[in-house]
Amino acid sequence: MGGAGGRVRGGGPKWRSRMTEQTGSTVPARPHAWLASARRLLEQQRDLLERLDEQSRRQADLIAAKDSDALLSVLGERQCTLVHLDAVGERLEPFQKDWDALVGGLSAPERERLDRLLDDIESLLARIAERDERDRRAMGRQRDRIAGELTSVARGRTALSAYGPGGRSSPMFQDREG
Repeated sequence: MGGAGGRVRGGGPKWRSRMTEQTGSTVPARPHAWLASARRLLEQQRDLLERLDEQSRRQADLIAAKDSDALLSVLGERQCTLVHLDAVGERLEPFQKDWDALVGGLSAPERERLDRLLDDIESLLARIAERDERDRRAMGRQRDRIAGELTSVARGRTALSAYGPGGRSSPMFQDREG
């Protein structure tokens, strides 16, 4: 889900500590040349994650209500949101390469603003992942319960078939003499 997915201890995204593998720096000479663009992309990423968080909450409610049709609709919405998140993540990649150098040229208030934005993103990602894990377990329990019910139905049918019309056989011996 894009570059600002997680953070390392000490602050900043995972990719903050990675520097470019290119021989020359890709850092613009003036930090403000990239700051507005990076901030706008991070804000888009946060907004999309907020939408995904809301969809995740609706998904959890629908799983609890066992509303499969509405759940499929929400899953379709989530897929669309994930496609948009991937696109934003790709546009963030150039900033990831030189994150330390880029942020190092910012004033303290600008760094703090970016850090708050990254904290929001991290928090949203953690909340969504936790809820999705709970949903996965809940759906697994529902699947297991339904499988058990189907097994019981199959056993019941087998038992009933022994007493039904197909379960009888004609007598092999008859007493014709009387």
